[in-house]
Amino acid sequence: MIPWPASDRKKSECAFKKKSNETQCFNFIRVLVSYNVTHLYTCGTFAFSPACTFIELQDSYLLPISEDKVMEGKGQSPFDPAHKHTAVLVDGMLYSGTMNNFLGSEPILMRTLGSQPVLKTDNFLRWLHHDASFVAAIPSTQVVYFFFEETASEFDFFERLHTSRVARVCKNDVGGEKLLQKKWTTFLKAQLLCTQPGQLPFNVIRHAVLLPADSPTAPH
Repeated sequence: MIPWPASDRKKSECAFKKKSNETQCFNFIRVLVSYNVTHLYTCGTFAFSPACTFIELQDSYLLPISEDKVMEGKGQSPFDPAHKHTAVLVDGMLYSGTMNNFLGSEPILMRTLGSQPVLKTDNFLRWLHHDASFVAAIPSTQVVYFFFEETASEFDFFERLHTSRVARVCKNDVGGEKLLQKKWTTFLKAQLLCTQPGQLPFNVIRHAVLLPADSPTAPH
């Protein structure tokens, strides 16, 4: 076991902001991926102050985490351990879907690490509803798909209607030159219609997995 607790200062700040010292102001690991043959990459809530770091592998052992190598993890890990999130490492780049602020009201799809520019969704343009809840990120040949649910703003009902979504970004996206600097230019999202004949749609998505083409349960 490698200890990586939140610092006393971060715990105090967390408690000062009215979070629980008994259940919330700790470092809950939310991202753990194999970066290469010598390192793992991990991110945690770090007492509502997300942080990330590399863990070095040496002779099948994990070396202790050095505090001077801990980086800010905003946009990669949620602040709140109760918030749903997703992350996947593709070609040395981390694609993550999480909440980007302390209040949990700013969802974000973000790309970090690697040689490509850091990109994210534009919160001002409301590409995602503030209650978006992410469940999976699945890479394909040219794109990465994000599966989530959110309130459907296109329906003007008396009550809020939650719907399942799939969003897509291209791996070779480098952002815009003016309006969309450091923002996705290939972001698209659509309603995910999961239903069976004669039944109501499944508007609450919980997970998504990629089935191999030769899987007996894969559609043909």
